[in-house]
Amino acid sequence: MEKLERSLVGLESAMAGVDLEAASAKRDEIFAGSKGALKAAEYYEADKYAVAAEGYLTLLRAHPDHPEDRSIVERAHRIY
Repeated sequence: MEKLERSLVGLESAMAGVDLEAASAKRDEIFAGSKGALKAAEYYEADKYAVAAEGYLTLLRAHPDHPEDRSIVERAHRIY
């Protein structure tokens, strides 16, 4: 129990000052960019499926005529 409490204190310390909204906006900016699919794939490979799906959908919203749109939709669909 003591080890868990120390871990929680460390996590709280690490998160101090983190602006989650700003981090999310920055992530959306990356996903909407030209390398958005690659970044979403990185999250997928790291087992961060919700973030990966968010990335794929953000990319498609920003680029509805993306040349790989079908492939991206298929990747997002596999996650859900």
